[in-house]
Amino acid sequence: MPERRTRLKIIFLIIIILPTLYFAFTFFTLGPKPYTGGDETVVKKISGEHGRQ
Repeated sequence: MPERRTRLKIIFLIIIILPTLYFAFTFFTLGPKPYTGGDETVVKKISGEHGRQ
Protein backbone atom coordinates (compact mmCIF):
# COMPACT_ATOMS: atom_id res chain seq x y z
CA MET A 1 0.00 0.00 0.00
CA PRO A 2 2.73 2.58 0.82
CA GLU A 3 4.36 1.85 -2.53
CA ARG A 4 1.12 2.70 -4.31
CA ARG A 5 0.78 6.00 -2.41
CA THR A 6 4.35 6.93 -3.22
CA ARG A 7 3.76 6.18 -6.88
CA LEU A 8 0.57 8.27 -6.88
CA LYS A 9 2.38 11.18 -5.21
CA ILE A 10 5.12 11.07 -7.83
CA ILE A 11 2.60 10.97 -10.69
CA PHE A 12 0.64 13.83 -9.14
CA LEU A 13 3.78 15.94 -8.73
CA ILE A 14 4.81 15.25 -12.31
CA ILE A 15 1.37 16.30 -13.54
CA ILE A 16 1.73 19.62 -11.67
CA ILE A 17 5.45 20.35 -12.09
CA LEU A 18 5.91 19.64 -15.80
CA PRO A 19 3.22 22.05 -17.06
CA THR A 20 4.37 24.68 -14.58
CA LEU A 21 7.95 24.46 -15.83
CA TYR A 22 6.78 24.48 -19.45
CA PHE A 23 4.68 27.63 -19.04
CA ALA A 24 7.37 29.39 -17.00
CA PHE A 25 9.96 28.60 -19.68
CA THR A 26 7.76 29.85 -22.52
CA PHE A 27 6.76 32.94 -20.56
CA PHE A 28 10.35 34.06 -20.04
CA THR A 29 11.73 33.09 -23.45
CA LEU A 30 8.95 34.38 -25.69
CA GLY A 31 8.92 37.89 -24.27
CA PRO A 32 8.96 40.89 -26.56
CA LYS A 33 12.22 42.05 -28.07
CA PRO A 34 13.79 45.14 -26.53
CA TYR A 35 12.56 48.36 -28.06
CA THR A 36 14.91 50.17 -30.41
CA GLY A 37 14.23 53.87 -30.55
CA GLY A 38 12.76 55.57 -33.57
CA ASP A 39 15.90 57.61 -34.17
CA GLU A 40 18.07 54.52 -34.28
CA THR A 41 15.74 52.74 -36.70
CA VAL A 42 15.43 55.73 -39.02
CA VAL A 43 19.19 56.39 -39.04
CA LYS A 44 19.93 52.74 -39.90
CA LYS A 45 17.38 52.78 -42.71
CA ILE A 46 18.58 56.02 -44.27
CA SER A 47 22.27 55.18 -43.90
CA GLY A 48 21.61 51.82 -45.55
CA GLU A 49 19.86 53.55 -48.47
CA HIS A 50 22.91 55.78 -48.99
CA GLY A 51 25.41 52.92 -48.76
CA ARG A 52 26.79 53.84 -45.33
CA GLN A 53 26.56 51.10 -42.80
